[in-house]
Amino acid sequence: MCLDGKPVGFFMWVPETKRRISIWRFMVDQNYQYKGIGRKALLLALDEIKQTGGLEEIEICYNPNNPVAKDSYASLVSLKSVWIKKIFT
Repeated sequence: MCLDGKPVGFFMWVPETKRRISIWRFMVDQNYQYKGIGRKALLLALDEIKQTGGLEEIEICYNPNNPVAKDSYASLVSLKSVWIKKIFT
């Protein structure tokens, strides 16, 4: 992920099966957090992922001790009607 040409984070997702894609990594540089960059990037990534034919599920893992991640992902599920399976690691 770049902002004004500067790297500020990254995404990594992989197809686990023909019907499920897993977001393995989603990180935003600490100097750019709480500015809406991560939310915008996640929405763009989800739009791209949803182009996959036959997709039924998008899976993302997060630490249950991270309430910011939990709340962010939960709000996007209701906003975008995406399928995010919450897996606690």
